[in-house]
Amino acid sequence: MQMLEHLSLADNSLSGRFPSSFSTSLVDLRLTNNELTGHLPDIFTKMSNLRVLAAGNNHLSGHLPGSIGLIPRLQSLYLYENRFSGTIPDFISTELEYVHLDNNYFTGPIPFMESDDSLSELRLGNNQLEDVLPVRLGDLSNLRILHLEDNKLVGGIPHQLGYLENLLSFRIDGNSFSGAVPGSVCDLVDSYSLSQFNPKCGQSNTALACSCCDTYC
Repeated sequence: MQMLEHLSLADNSLSGRFPSSFSTSLVDLRLTNNELTGHLPDIFTKMSNLRVLAAGNNHLSGHLPGSIGLIPRLQSLYLYENRFSGTIPDFISTELEYVHLDNNYFTGPIPFMESDDSLSELRLGNNQLEDVLPVRLGDLSNLRILHLEDNKLVGGIPHQLGYLENLLSFRIDGNSFSGAVPGSVCDLVDSYSLSQFNPKCGQSNTALACSCCDTYC
């Protein structure tokens, strides 16, 4: 078992607490769509080979251990549709491509990520995130999906987000942004590269002015 690299137990209706240890050689761990409960144990400093951690759609709770953010070559993190709370740790991996932490109870700011050239999808919708949109999001040059809907985010929309020329879907509805959507972001909409952008869906972000937005949902 010490050389086990791939473990997939997804879609099995497994119950009980999340295991407290795994082979340190694991590269790919998939436990999605089960009935697992409890906290994630702080074991990830010993799992330096891990590339994929998928445990979405379970009943996991508590805070994410900081060691998740220290996995050096993490590529995919799928922990959506659980009951996690607290802040999301920063991530040191420069290979991170997919972060799906939507539909939890996370609070605090949007985390820092070192993966400027690799991150493709950042899904943090339906949490309780606070603070403003970080200017550094504009450095995520390969970002295609940025979903931050239904949080408690405030402030303006940084014009640097208009640098995201690969962005296809940008959701910020259900927050309390103010000011005006920058012209650089509207340019992405007008060029049809950004196909989903409806920040005023459902009359949210009422203090946000936007010359390129519809209210459709």
